[in-house]
This record gives sequence, C-alpha cells and structure tokens, in this order.
Amino acid sequence: GVNPITNKRVFKQETIRDCLSIMSSSGMYDYSGKFQFSIGFPCKSGVAGTLLVVIPNVVGICTWSPRLDKLGNSARGVEFCHRLSQRFSVHMFDSLPGVLEADEDEELQEGKKNFKDCEYKRKRKLVLRKGENAEMSLANLAYAASRGDIREVMRLVSFGVDINQCDYDGRTALHLAASEGQLEIVNYLCKLGADVNKADRWGGTPLTDAKAYAHMKVYEELSKYANIMIN
Repeated sequence: GVNPITNKRVFKQETIRDCLSIMSSSGMYDYSGKFQFSIGFPCKSGVAGTLLVVIPNVVGICTWSPRLDKLGNSARGVEFCHRLSQRFSVHMFDSLPGVLEADEDEELQEGKKNFKDCEYKRKRKLVLRKGENAEMSLANLAYAASRGDIREVMRLVSFGVDINQCDYDGRTALHLAASEGQLEIVNYLCKLGADVNKADRWGGTPLTDAKAYAHMKVYEELSKYANIMIN
C-alpha cells in the first residue's frame, strides 16, 4: 500500500490484503482457479486486454495486449504469466524449502514417495527473505552446512543464495560441510551443482578437505561428482 516513488502510504495493509485475496480467487474470470493452480500469484484482467500482476513484496506489473482468449483474458498476457512462473519462483508455494521433484520411475512406499534418488530441482529466485542480504545469507549458509542443518540450508537455497559463493578465505558451504563430515549436506549441495573442485586460498578443495579430516564416506561421494565434472 506504499507508493514506491513518494514512499507514502496510500492504502491500509488490510485493504491490500483483501484486494490481493480477491485478485487471487476471482481476478481472471472463469480461468481464476486454473490460473492460481498453475501460475500462482494475484492477477486481475480487463476486457481491454490489460493484466495487473502482483508479486507480493516484490513487484507489480501491468501488461497490455488487446487480443483476448475465449475466457475474456489477454492471450499474450496469460502466456507472459505462464513464462514468468516457469522461469522464476513466483508461485505462492514455490518458496517452501524442501520441495523436491522425483524421477518418473520412483517407487511408492506405504503411500509416500521415496525421494532417496530423486533430483533436486529449483527455479531462479527473485528475492531473499526480507532483512537478509547476500553477505548475511552466505554466512548463514556456511554455518548451517557445517552444522548439518539441512532444513536451513534448503531454506536459504530456496531463496536464491548462491551455493558456490565463497567467504574471504575462498571457502564455500561445500568446503565446510566436507570438513565436518556432513554427508547429507554434501549430497544435497552436489546435486544442486556445487563446485567440487573449487579451491580455497590455501589450495584446498572440498574433496581434499574430506580426505584430510578422514571423512571417507564424504570423500567417496565427492569423488563421484568430481569424476562427473571431469568427464
């Protein structure tokens, strides 16, 4: 409810909340339900071809393309929203940490999906959590990785923290996880594309750190990813 140019409040927070709720539930005519299911952010269409898109706490976007689909929404505007949702994590449930996408041939055990061998998928994130800057998030990621706090690591990853970013010693979260023998963290970061061969200021890599501290299971796991990167 704050004007981004004048920085003055125009509407009450309650008004914005109610408005976004209506936009989410019925802003796209008969397409509203499917729009929220597949795209997942507040949007209001107009018969003149306009779409008002809101990514809460991030950005407001207005599109205009007069050609309408059979439901009375801008055809190109809806396509823009689809592509936006595919490229960035703007769906209201995309930012939940720990969301995984399993392979098609995964087995079901007692009605629950077995995620043991599934691939971790993620989209590009638009923002970090409010109040978290890049430096703070890097420090939090490094600490969580060294402690084996998988939930915190996944949360930070879901908000777009660069897993290959390093501290002043050139050490990444994977360096610290390997040094502390945190196998689950190592496996998770490697599946996301963490650099196994990245050297710190002393020339040490996650692979050599795991070997130096006698974490042989971690060393074996890192060796697999190192070979994949080489090949």
